[in-house]
Amino acid sequence: MVDGRLVTKKLLLSRGRPHNSVASETQTRSKGDRPMTPEQRRESEIIEKIGAILSRHIVPLFIDRPDGKPQSFGTGFLVSANASSFLISAGHVFDEIREGREVYFYVEPKTKLHLSSHLHLTTIPEGEDRDRDVLDVGVLKFRDPHLPPYPAVNKWPLDIGSLSPYALPREGKTYFILGFPGSKGQGDPKKRKTESKVYSFRNFAHPTERYKKFDVKPESHIAIMFSRKQSVGPDGKPRLFPNPEGMSGSPVWLLPDELEALNDPKHIPIVGVAIKHLKYQRTILATDIGEALNMIRAFQRISNADAVLKGYRTVIPEDRAEGIRTKYHPGQHTLDELQIMIKDEITTAITEVEESWIKIANTAIANEREACAMIADEMKAELNQPPEKLQYGRTQIEVAKRIAKEIRARSNQESPIDYALRRMKERS
Repeated sequence: MVDGRLVTKKLLLSRGRPHNSVASETQTRSKGDRPMTPEQRRESEIIEKIGAILSRHIVPLFIDRPDGKPQSFGTGFLVSANASSFLISAGHVFDEIREGREVYFYVEPKTKLHLSSHLHLTTIPEGEDRDRDVLDVGVLKFRDPHLPPYPAVNKWPLDIGSLSPYALPREGKTYFILGFPGSKGQGDPKKRKTESKVYSFRNFAHPTERYKKFDVKPESHIAIMFSRKQSVGPDGKPRLFPNPEGMSGSPVWLLPDELEALNDPKHIPIVGVAIKHLKYQRTILATDIGEALNMIRAFQRISNADAVLKGYRTVIPEDRAEGIRTKYHPGQHTLDELQIMIKDEITTAITEVEESWIKIANTAIANEREACAMIADEMKAELNQPPEKLQYGRTQIEVAKRIAKEIRARSNQESPIDYALRRMKERS
């Protein structure tokens, strides 16, 4: 069994000596080996510390290579909302699950959590592939019993309140990306271990007018300046940043302007999901976190729909409930519209019940003339007619009315629909 060890390291220095802390790459547009000012050094140290804290919320995602060895190929981050937990990443990363491959991460040093297909993904344009999906975001909902946190590997979910959608404008702000480059995920067959190294960088977003070159808009995306060759390490010296392939799905944090605010992760919201490295444009492209939030809300609406349907379990058969789930689309329908769907189904269900009772009564009348006479006797006073003058058709109608009346009497004089609604409220 492979031991999935999560290692956080700085960029390798010129002598190849690793350090036991998170990478904090500083992107810069200036060239040369300029010495850092005391303020810059202090800022770098704070970023390094905050990076170590934030790395607890991200996980490297693996698939197995043909030789059976784990290969880090993407990054995801853990988010919790009420009692539910989610994994957010890039859509093309989750596509591996849709295509039938086993995608996993380690929840203990020797325990893999294989991801389910309980997913929401942004839509691929008809007739195209994921490369043509400019949003390229996905959300996976965890199912019992494998919910985070995972203390054995120091992985903890962020509260959904840490996600800040549509934080405009983009220009002039500093962004921080933390992820797992696939080139730095090393396997050791002898020791049966795999190490995943965390790397990060920070830089400004492109000016608004440049977004047209990327065929996106600032309202939906964040275009962050990035050059592997023009990076500097925490010591202020130029360093070559690793190939960022494998950092797809990394969270994009918005850094505050005030240096002191960096000491508190609450002041560092997630505003995007990294989806693409535009090598020749020297850019990391990220989709606004609002897309992922919409997917989480869709999951929550589905959960709400199931909760509402559960309240009607005594009056709606499961096959009809499944029909409602099929018709109900969270992105298109509100919960009020769901209530209308359910109310219509209740009306249909009760009508069918009444019709079945009428059919039973009709069968009894047709096959048992004695039963017909008994019913006629019971209704004599009400109809004020001799039994022998009751017509067959009139008897059927009156039997149906009496059955409907009895149904209403059993539900405290309420209509069947109102009765069902009240029962649901009492149970909730």
